[in-house]
Amino acid sequence: MKYDLAIVGGGPAGLMAALRTSEAGLKVILLEKNDHPGRKLLMTGGGRCNITNNIPDYHLLAASYGPAGRFLLSAFKRFGAPETVNFFTSRGLNIKIEKNNQVFPQSDRAVDVLNIFINGIERAGGLIRTGCPVQKISLT
Repeated sequence: MKYDLAIVGGGPAGLMAALRTSEAGLKVILLEKNDHPGRKLLMTGGGRCNITNNIPDYHLLAASYGPAGRFLLSAFKRFGAPETVNFFTSRGLNIKIEKNNQVFPQSDRAVDVLNIFINGIERAGGLIRTGCPVQKISLT
């Protein structure tokens, strides 16, 4: 098979990349070495998946990460807390904001966040292949 894009790793970044590029019409395959994608995502927030912090000002959000947060400024400027919340709610995930400004799925189930990615990738025509460790990459 020929693909426009092969994504190595089914963590949150790989899942987001596979979803967005599949939705953009590219023929995408995501390769994950584990039996299931999103294993680390399922562990975040004590299994509840802390999606983001409800801090709309991206400068303040980056500052909350300390000195290293400056690295995140450009990413937060393009896809900050409001965009993240909209991304998930527009795909049917009900969210809640806790007193400490942490954003979680209303269900408190990280698997609901994972399913947004998996179902979206599949609906958009992307493929997810598990048990596929990538050992070598060569350009032809």
